[in-house]
Amino acid sequence: MKSLAPSIYLVLCTSLSVNLQVCAQDTPGRHVKEFFKQNDHYSAASILEIQASNRPKDYKTWYDLGSAHFHSRNHTGAIRAYERLMKLIGQEKTLRNKYYMAFYHYGSSLMAEKRYEEAKKVFFEFTRLKPSTQDFRTMKRWANQRLKACDLRMNTGDKAVLNEYDISPLAINSGYSDFGPVWMNKNKMIFTSTRSDSVLNRDDTFHHPYKLFETKLQNGWNEPVEFESFTHDIYHTANGTFSADGLKFAFTYCQENKQQEVRCAIYLSERRGKVWTKPRKLKENINPKGYTNTQPAFGVRRYRRNDRDVLYFVSNRPGGKGGYDIWYSLLDGKTEPVNCGSAINTIGNEVTPFYRHETKELYFSSDFHYGQGGYDIFKAYGSLKSWKRPVNLEAINSGYDDTYFSWRVYLGNGTFVSNRTGSKSALNPNCCDDIYYFDYTPASLLEGMITKDDSTREALEWVELGLADLEHLEIPDSVNWFTETDKNGHFKIEYSSGEDSYLVIKKKGYETRYLKISELKKQHKDSLMIPMAEDFQWQQKLQRIGKNNVQVLSEDVLKQPIEVGATFIMEHIYFDFNEANIKPEAYKDLSVLKQFLENNPKISIEIGGHTDNIGGEEDNRLLSQNRADVILQHLATVGIEAKRLKAVGYGESKPIADNQRPDGSDNPDGRKLNRRTEIKILRLE
Repeated sequence: MKSLAPSIYLVLCTSLSVNLQVCAQDTPGRHVKEFFKQNDHYSAASILEIQASNRPKDYKTWYDLGSAHFHSRNHTGAIRAYERLMKLIGQEKTLRNKYYMAFYHYGSSLMAEKRYEEAKKVFFEFTRLKPSTQDFRTMKRWANQRLKACDLRMNTGDKAVLNEYDISPLAINSGYSDFGPVWMNKNKMIFTSTRSDSVLNRDDTFHHPYKLFETKLQNGWNEPVEFESFTHDIYHTANGTFSADGLKFAFTYCQENKQQEVRCAIYLSERRGKVWTKPRKLKENINPKGYTNTQPAFGVRRYRRNDRDVLYFVSNRPGGKGGYDIWYSLLDGKTEPVNCGSAINTIGNEVTPFYRHETKELYFSSDFHYGQGGYDIFKAYGSLKSWKRPVNLEAINSGYDDTYFSWRVYLGNGTFVSNRTGSKSALNPNCCDDIYYFDYTPASLLEGMITKDDSTREALEWVELGLADLEHLEIPDSVNWFTETDKNGHFKIEYSSGEDSYLVIKKKGYETRYLKISELKKQHKDSLMIPMAEDFQWQQKLQRIGKNNVQVLSEDVLKQPIEVGATFIMEHIYFDFNEANIKPEAYKDLSVLKQFLENNPKISIEIGGHTDNIGGEEDNRLLSQNRADVILQHLATVGIEAKRLKAVGYGESKPIADNQRPDGSDNPDGRKLNRRTEIKILRLE
């Protein structure tokens, strides 16, 4: 398939051949085709600029010039060339289909310049073409994705993006690409560079490898020096990453083959005292021959409280979702790598992973997930192959290629890589990648601690935290999960200011809680202290009191044979004291019940409301009736026929447990069992 983006540079986040080629005037006897074959788009562009001025009406020259500029990431030059080509070919169908790639690249360059309305029109024209190529069907999927991305940017614009990042390029950037920043500690950064500021000339024997460098942040940035002794005489050395304990260092050696294809392999060194061991190439399960394996990032797999190193990395091996995918593997040399799955990987390219194991956040870049143009930085919560949907870090992304995000201080400052306008360059303004430093000030931040809801107030580790907006609570997957507490129960989570939403906290063995942020902010001016109650374990308590004929409502239970009279307790239907409003925690059970009734249109049910004996008998009956009515109304609103539903308020008249213990003291578990909502099957036909 033809390249849909300048993806060769992804192997190192720079094109080895592109960034190390000479300009055309240095090799006057060479031909444009040869430069294209070598991926030397800079030299090709220099020649084609002269040819275009001499052949102002030659379609092929303008097409090639646009392609040369596009692949060297000179989007301004590409737009100019493609604009001229579009005027020349007009509405001629044969020419439009012949030069169909010009439309896609033209639209992509317009997106880089944030000219989304114009880009949308060009991508739409692209989808109307009918070239006789096998890859066009896949390319239309890319174009349709770009159309949606343009719509999204046009609808939200910059108004939705708060100025949370103070961004500046590092003074140590060179004229060629500087990339792959990774923090060894708060004061030392490792990165990849050639450290050249002038145009590098190349002949058949020329070789100028990329190397790993280190610099320290001490009243400014120290002059970079070569990192350790990992430099290879032939290979490019790049993309370093440290394990959580700082005792392992993974990186890549890369080189071009005769076809100018870049091949990378991942190597590992271990620290012994103050010395790093000789790098060893990881086994073929991670480095299969004939494919690129690069951009390693360490993570941690928690298993029975024994942490094990996990290596996330980028590869174009078979079995992926598209071009470059993010994979993971244990470092045991036996386990086969696993694709991180379709929540992360697409038919496009996903690259430059950075995993923060303390909060289970994966930062990566993609050219297919909805973005602003080029590669955008995304964040996803999860681990291994289980991930929540990625979130675009809009405020830091540009229309150009934004990659290699990493924190120096979590939610404080860090680095990323971009070729946005303003980058230092020995060639065209956007050819090369620079490292950018950012200071981050969240517009709205919640921080605090999650504890047990008992006398110990013990901190709870690894509690999942997410946000749910008020309008979509009824959608089963409405929670956007973002992070989790650390081992001391502490958390920090960002939220959108000006829009109220729920903070959702979840941990196995505990009851999930939905807490409205506006109310939390009123109750807690300083740090939050949020308790979690242990799971009530309804089914076990029902069996303990001999109510074996009553089951807890769940998808699995409703898949079993059901008889008239069968009774189910809705485990997560909570009401505030003396209130009859549905709480967010209830929507999970209501969704299960709705789906069951839709799948079984002949079934009718009774919704029974029950209370304990606190309060007057008649008041309790009315309260339970109101609560049953609210659930009936909800089901009717979402499409269940009201004639199939019956709401009955029983008040305190049908307890299933004792409200007091034999000694007369209060029985909280008994009262909770009595404060229940039951679903009874009335009719099957």
